[in-house]
Amino acid sequence: MLHAWLAETFEARILAVTPLPLELMWLAEQWCNLVPDMTSAKPLELQMSFPSLEPDLKHLTVSVEPTSLLSLRTALEDRTATVGNSGGLGAQMLQAVVGHVTHTTGINLTASILTRVTTNIASLGADGKLKIFDQIAASKLLAVLGTLCMLASQKLYS
Repeated sequence: MLHAWLAETFEARILAVTPLPLELMWLAEQWCNLVPDMTSAKPLELQMSFPSLEPDLKHLTVSVEPTSLLSLRTALEDRTATVGNSGGLGAQMLQAVVGHVTHTTGINLTASILTRVTTNIASLGADGKLKIFDQIAASKLLAVLGTLCMLASQKLYS
């Protein structure tokens, strides 16, 4: 009903945003930046799926504590400043997390696909399902919607 009203009122076509894995990581990075005090934030959750592996392991969720995320971001920013940018900070963060999990657990995440990110502000899956958590301030809600609009416009005009 809301969808039809929006489409008719604004003469718009409304579609779900279906982000690619690197776009999900970019959104997660943007949303994590909205929290000034990372020590009070919830962990960043990355849900990985394994489409080509046996049915025993379909999904794996990796949680990164806020303090670890802050340390990782700082280290990557320092490295980027000295070595140069290689694909954006979101891509580097995803590669670092995948490399760490693969090294410490022996589970090869290189065969996985990032299918959902969850921050303390919102959760978005590759299927386009978005959940915005109700405790966020209006300014943060507008920032979340702004990042989604940027992503949608990039997809529309690329």
